[in-house]
Amino acid sequence: MTNAPPPPERARAESARAEAARHARQQREAQALRDNLRRRKQQTRARTTPIAAAAVLPDGAAAQDSAHTPRDDTPST
Repeated sequence: MTNAPPPPERARAESARAEAARHARQQREAQALRDNLRRRKQQTRARTTPIAAAAVLPDGAAAQDSAHTPRDDTPST
């Protein structure tokens, strides 16, 4: 009797358990995909934020003047 099929109730229970496990796995995979997408969007925003901040800097003439101010980086003696 080792090769006999399981009783119908047991087969239904195993099928329901397998279906629940499959559904849970799909839910975890979907959540992982959403998390990865959210993380990639945040990384993209973090990379583009300095570029957006550069647009707020003074106009070209003022920025050029400040870029050419002499610096006193000689060591004191």
